[in-house]
Amino acid sequence: MGLSVLHPAAALATASPPGSAPGEPGNKLGEWLSVSIPIALTVAFLVAFLVGLRIALRRQAQGKSDTGFHQQLTMFIATLFAVVILILNLPIEKDTRSELLRLFGLLLSGAIALSSTTILGNMMAGLMLRSVRGFRPGDFLRCGDTFGRVTERGLLHTEVQTEQSELTTLPNLYLVTTPYTVIRAGGTIVEARVSLGYDVPRTRAEQLLIQAADSLELEQPFVHILELGDFSVTYRVGGLLREIKHLLSVRSKLRGAMLDSLHHGGVEVASPTLMSTRAFDKRDAFVPPARPAPTAQAEDEGATFEDVAFEKADRAATIEEIEASLGEVKEELASARESLRKAKGDDERESLLAEVERLTKRVERQSARLQKRREELSEDDT
Repeated sequence: MGLSVLHPAAALATASPPGSAPGEPGNKLGEWLSVSIPIALTVAFLVAFLVGLRIALRRQAQGKSDTGFHQQLTMFIATLFAVVILILNLPIEKDTRSELLRLFGLLLSGAIALSSTTILGNMMAGLMLRSVRGFRPGDFLRCGDTFGRVTERGLLHTEVQTEQSELTTLPNLYLVTTPYTVIRAGGTIVEARVSLGYDVPRTRAEQLLIQAADSLELEQPFVHILELGDFSVTYRVGGLLREIKHLLSVRSKLRGAMLDSLHHGGVEVASPTLMSTRAFDKRDAFVPPARPAPTAQAEDEGATFEDVAFEKADRAATIEEIEASLGEVKEELASARESLRKAKGDDERESLLAEVERLTKRVERQSARLQKRREELSEDDT
C-alpha cells in the first residue's frame, strides 16, 4: 500500500508572492509554518479535549460508587475519535487520508484479535459482566481462592474487599472464564455442622440445634442428618439470614450458639471413640461447667467484624441503595406534582400539596445522606 504525501512546497507553490523564487528561505519558512501551525493547533485541541473530559468525568463521579466502568469506556471511545479527527485534519491528499484511515482500522482490528486475552479481552469481559448483571457493589463474591464483598466494577477489572479488609483486583476476563458464587442482598442460608454420638436421641439433638438457630433469629431454621458415621452422626443446622452484611459474624455466632445449647442440654460434643483410648467413669461427661449464657445485647455491643473488614464495600453498597431509593422518591414526587397540576377541588389540592411537601423533604434528607456517603467514600479513595 503506497502512501503519497503532498509536499508543502508543491501545495503552496501558487501562493508564492510575485517576484520571489519558490526556493528562497523566507518562502520555505512560511510554507512550513502554514502547514505546521494547523496540525499543532489540532493536536493541542484534541489533547486539551481529552484532558478536560478526564477531569470532568472525575468530578462527576466523585463519591459515587461503581463509576469506573463508564469513565474508562468513555475515555477509550473519545481517544479513538480523537485519532480519527487527527487523521482527517492532516494536510495530505484525499487518497492518502483514506489509506491512513484504512490502516488505522486494520491496526485496531488486529489489536482486538491479538489482544483478546489481555486488555481488550478484559474490556469485552467487562461488557459481558455488565449485561449479565451477575453481581453489584456490596454483594459477597467468591471466585477461586478470593472471597469478599464487591466494591467496584470497572471496564478492565473488578475490585473485591476481602475478610482482612484488603482490596483485591480481579481481571474481568478471569471472572468470565472462572465460575464464581454470589451472595445477593436478598439473603442467604447460614449453616454449621456438628457430630454427636449415637447415644444422643435424634429428636433431642434436633430440638437443641433448632434452639441454637432460633436464638440468632434465623428464618425457617432446619436440621438435616448428613451422615451416619461409624462412631457418630453428622448434623447440619441452618436458617435463612436476611441481613447478609453480618454474614461472617452470624456464622461464628451460630457455632457458638450450638455449643451453648448442647452443653446446657447436657449433650456431649465428643466422639464415642474416646472410649478406645482412655477409660473414664460413666458418671463423667465432657460438658463444661454451667455458666450464664451471654445476653444478645452484650454480644451486639460495639462494631462487628464486617463493619471493620468490609468498610469500603459497605459504603459502596449503601450509596447504590440510597441512589435507587432517591430515584423512586423523585418519581413519586413528579407524579404528585402532576396530579396537583390537574387537581380541581380545594380538598384534593390541599391533600396533594401536603404529599408534595412530604416527598420534597424526603428528597432533601436522602440527598444530604447521599452526599455525606459520597464524601466518606472519596476520603477512602484518597
